[in-house]
Amino acid sequence: MGMEQSGVKVHKAFENNFHACETYKKNFPSTEVCCADIRTVDFNSFYGIDLIIASPPCQGLSKGGFSVVDDPRNKLIMEFVRAVKEASPQYYVMETVPGILRSQYSLLLNRVADSLSDYRLTPIEILDAAKYGVPQRRKRVFLLGAKIGLAPLRYPTPQQTKVNVRDAIFDLPTQGNELEYAKYLSIGSDYAQSLRSRNLEIIKNCSIANHSDEVLTRFKKVLPGKRDTVGHQFRLDWNGLSPTLRAGSEESRHTALLPIHPQENRMLTVREAARISSFPDWFEFTEGRFHGGRQVGNAVPPFLARAVGFAIQGL
Repeated sequence: MGMEQSGVKVHKAFENNFHACETYKKNFPSTEVCCADIRTVDFNSFYGIDLIIASPPCQGLSKGGFSVVDDPRNKLIMEFVRAVKEASPQYYVMETVPGILRSQYSLLLNRVADSLSDYRLTPIEILDAAKYGVPQRRKRVFLLGAKIGLAPLRYPTPQQTKVNVRDAIFDLPTQGNELEYAKYLSIGSDYAQSLRSRNLEIIKNCSIANHSDEVLTRFKKVLPGKRDTVGHQFRLDWNGLSPTLRAGSEESRHTALLPIHPQENRMLTVREAARISSFPDWFEFTEGRFHGGRQVGNAVPPFLARAVGFAIQGL
């Protein structure tokens, strides 16, 4: 989303999760989406393309996950390396978590750099989405590579505009999965207005979780900026930033990692989470809270990706 907003035209996308593929197809009908295991894809047919963008699974690197050096998902980073070597693009961008910079992953990071010796890797920086107009603390690492002989890619400059949770979701409806959109067009912050779509008739992904009485009782006791002692959900503060939105796991089937609404005793809707991640209102996620919430939690906030996209194009 963010790369397209910066003017990058994505011609083909690869993803092995069916629900994520369906969301991609729905929102980017002009992009060919291949729902396949990346390990089975031959990239030689893409030889000479301009750019490869990748976001390998980061759970094996994350402090929030198990952070296991030999996690099989970490090996998919080398599939990205293979894709670059086979397609030989002018540039590459790989997004991951700051955990890859820890000492136990130095061999992996060095292997990536050594394998892609035909490219100049821009000295790595940690980018925080909150510094690029997103009301969420979300730190990410982007590996930026340019073929030797080309100008090195650069990182975006942080912006001065700051937004908070109130700017992001105060104007949103709080009930129903689909609601008439026109009545919400004239209200909201500059940030909210920037995510509007005048041609939209229905706003989707607004369904509210059906919490048990026990959960509701717990949520009532959680103050803004604090966490529930059982489920560890964070209650947002209207005037603050959201913590990093997490995706949960396919195995647990929980969406409980979405934060608690600043005022109401419930978790965020998928649309509220999408707003906090800077997705435009027209962007439609897979129906159902689990898959929609998971996709938001897995995604690079578009405003952050857009900033990276502009920077690598020298704009």
